[in-house]
Amino acid sequence: MSRGKYSALEKLTILEEVTSAQIGFMAAAKKYEINKTTLMKWQRRYKLSGYEGLESRTRNRSYTAELKLQAVKDYLHAQATTSG
Repeated sequence: MSRGKYSALEKLTILEEVTSAQIGFMAAAKKYEINKTTLMKWQRRYKLSGYEGLESRTRNRSYTAELKLQAVKDYLHAQATTSG
């Protein structure tokens, strides 16, 4: 049974254990009761965003009205150019 959520510091500690070759992905997954794919996602997020990438994402992303309007304009423009 899975333990549940890990803090960013715990995730980093586990990743450091794996990357320093102290333990492999499969052994870490078993030891910490984590799916191997989850460990790989943590590693990818850490490489892309550093420590912040390991922090929990508890909030929904919100987009500004300007960004939403631009997305609609881009979509309409793309529709107009492909149907014409």
